[in-house]
Amino acid sequence: MEIAENELLFIYDSNDLQDREALAYAQSLKNYQVKTLDVRAHTFTEWQLQEILERLEVEPEDLINRRSAVYLKEYVGVELDREDTLKAIRKHTDLIKTPVVIYHDSARLIGSSYELIKKDMS
Repeated sequence: MEIAENELLFIYDSNDLQDREALAYAQSLKNYQVKTLDVRAHTFTEWQLQEILERLEVEPEDLINRRSAVYLKEYVGVELDREDTLKAIRKHTDLIKTPVVIYHDSARLIGSSYELIKKDMS
């Protein structure tokens, strides 16, 4: 994923109100041009998932949203190895914990919209 220094890639779930609010904050940042990727409308390639994991410095299971309807219906109590987790995410992209923001030099899972404002001010 090519991301310029003045850009950020905002990965979000358009069905989630908090994600949409965080997107509004991201789009208001004056130092960044925002590219968006909605997990409801995008299927991740294996390469994209690997790059997201590397940039976040997490394992696939750390990227799973355990409150997702799909997780609660199909994966609670199911033991998944790394490959199975990646397959599940590729099949059900709404399993991804969001929002994820990828900058030119870093990435993070956003817990609060305030984190976006702090990054913009630095």
